[in-house]
Amino acid sequence: ISYRDSTNDALKYAWWDGSSWDKQVVDFSGMTGLLTSIVLDGNGYPHLSYNELESRSLKYAWWDGSNWHIRVVDSNVFNGSGYSTSIALDHNDYPHICYYNGTNGDLKYAWWDGSNWHIQTVDSEGYVGVAPSIKLDTNDYPHISYYDGTNGDLKYAWWDGTSWHI
Repeated sequence: ISYRDSTNDALKYAWWDGSSWDKQVVDFSGMTGLLTSIVLDGNGYPHLSYNELESRSLKYAWWDGSNWHIRVVDSNVFNGSGYSTSIALDHNDYPHICYYNGTNGDLKYAWWDGSNWHIQTVDSEGYVGVAPSIKLDTNDYPHISYYDGTNGDLKYAWWDGTSWHI
């Protein structure tokens, strides 16, 4: 489980070891851990996407078996409150994250290729992208469901290898 500890302004990770809950602090930088999402890689190690309020950033954290690593994926992604993120891993255990950019009101998609982050705007028609959920298909192409606040609709976007379809 990944969660925000609001008492200590920290992102935490908890797991059941068979008899009790173990917990670790992942990130404790300025009101962090808002609206976190979690996925486990092929080794069973957690990968987390989440927001940090102070820096207004989308962040990514992963456990390598010994230590936590943290990266800023996108900065200035919201204007005063956190928005949902969703994370999936591809066949290389590289992260793919969809999220709402509250600064622009857009659904965004970020992925790591092994050396760089790439960011695309998926949908920018109105106030879109709240509460996204991402899954990857067998080709590692993203499929995202999300809420269109302008029209009150549930929307679905997918990448076919060339372009987005909504």
